[in-house]
Amino acid sequence: MIVVDEKNGVEETVREQQATEEVKVAVDGQTGCERELVQLKEQHARTVADFDNYRKRMAKEQIAYAQAVQARVLGDILAVVDDFERALSQDVSHDDVESWLEGFSLIHASLMKMLEKYDVKPMTEYLSFDPHFHEAIAQVESADHTNGQIVEVVQQGYLIGDTVLRHAKVVVAK
Repeated sequence: MIVVDEKNGVEETVREQQATEEVKVAVDGQTGCERELVQLKEQHARTVADFDNYRKRMAKEQIAYAQAVQARVLGDILAVVDDFERALSQDVSHDDVESWLEGFSLIHASLMKMLEKYDVKPMTEYLSFDPHFHEAIAQVESADHTNGQIVEVVQQGYLIGDTVLRHAKVVVAK
């Protein structure tokens, strides 16, 4: 409201209104900032909760995936165990030993085929010692081999793809 005063009345009323409006804007602005702060805090809390739920869900999915892979591999291994149990339950006479051994050879071939299915292959490089692929369990003097050459493979090593699944245990020449 503007009051007309002869001396400075109009100016004072306008100044009072401007000051009042500035205070209202400042109060409204402060309230707006506080409102925005509350909204940002709520948004942050929701984001933190969403991330926590995501992390828990991913952990459960990883466990479920690992169990599914385990079940698949172990199911294949159980088929080989069944073959061994059938072979061992047979009454073997002295005359049947060869056919019994042939059965075990078939079981071994079946097991190797199953490993190949999972990209597991036996190591084939056994000329010179390589610590990335071999584990030296002994060193022996050998006239037939040079220093660092593999004299004997005690336990076969295996690769899964290009990664060592199990190091080969070897005897190395001095």
